[in-house]
Amino acid sequence: MAPQTIYATFGTKGGILQALLAQMEDDAGAPAWRDRIAAADDPAAKLEGFAHWSAAMFSTSKAAITAAQGAADDPAIVELRTLADRHRRQALATLVDGLADRGALAAGLSRQRAVDRAWMLTGVEIYLAATDGCGWPDADYASWLTSLLIHQLLASDHILEEPPADRTC
Repeated sequence: MAPQTIYATFGTKGGILQALLAQMEDDAGAPAWRDRIAAADDPAAKLEGFAHWSAAMFSTSKAAITAAQGAADDPAIVELRTLADRHRRQALATLVDGLADRGALAAGLSRQRAVDRAWMLTGVEIYLAATDGCGWPDADYASWLTSLLIHQLLASDHILEEPPADRTC
């Protein structure tokens, strides 16, 4: 396909990158996950939904993520990663705001610090380390991430279970 055709369709490189990110989200079933997370009444269930959404997003986008790692210094890849990180941070801010409004955040944990913690824990590098580096199935990664998010963000009266047994690589 000619570059002119691509730019005529998407407008700019940023438009192409936004379309790629939107397609990756659609492939992972983003609307259904958003609805599931929004419908969850329990704060821990909301975090569990986000953990499973993260696993689904990374799993369905794994080929693109792996290809992008090979071109990590390419300005377009850097821009896509920046866009994806900003998008994930915004989604987490919305999630954390809802938890904070319900009084579910751990004592002394600010909204900003909660977003920071969740953002760091839900990065693609940790997903790849767990699934590729340690060989974990996506379900194990999602379960582990759920436990981390719950224990890092929620007040103790919202924690219903102990974390799963430690896993090794």
